Amino acid sequence: WTLIMNLSAVFVIFLISIPLGIYLAGKKDKRVDRSISLILFAVYSLPVFWVATLLLVFFTTAEYGQWMDLFPGPGLGELRSSAPFWDRLMERSSHLILPIFCLSFGGIAFVTRQLRGSMIETLDQDYIRTARAKGLGEGLVLWKHAFRNALFPLISLVVLMVPSLLAGSIIVEYI
Repeated sequence: WTLIMNLSAVFVIFLISIPLGIYLAGKKDKRVDRSISLILFAVYSLPVFWVATLLLVFFTTAEYGQWMDLFPGPGLGELRSSAPFWDRLMERSSHLILPIFCLSFGGIAFVTRQLRGSMIETLDQDYIRTARAKGLGEGLVLWKHAFRNALFPLISLVVLMVPSLLAGSIIVEYI
């Protein structure tokens, strides 16, 4: 279960961070960039155990309102092993949404900020100015030319994320 949660968290992190980081690099020093960057810094500073506890308390019980009881409680559900695969998958996946979110939120903030910085550095290169001078659209310049070259530092971030995800998953699984 730890492996499933960590692989899912890495997938969610990159699924959200890559488009968000590229978007923020394209909007450098504008209001949307500053406000989303502020939110990302705030999210990155939240401790995983605190967020996990809050999510467990507020979103798995009806104590704070019936509309807040959105997810099942701790555990993986109670289905027999002879139950159909799709029933077991749906039961297990509903129990994994909050833990995967807990493992992902800090990584999303970290990877987005790193990708934004790498993209901004890449966007100042001569070949990007040349691509813009040739008349290519901004989307094509961002995705085809700049993102490919900004991807190299992003690949090394995977190695940095593994220890923190494992440490976070131990805490999240316990909570």
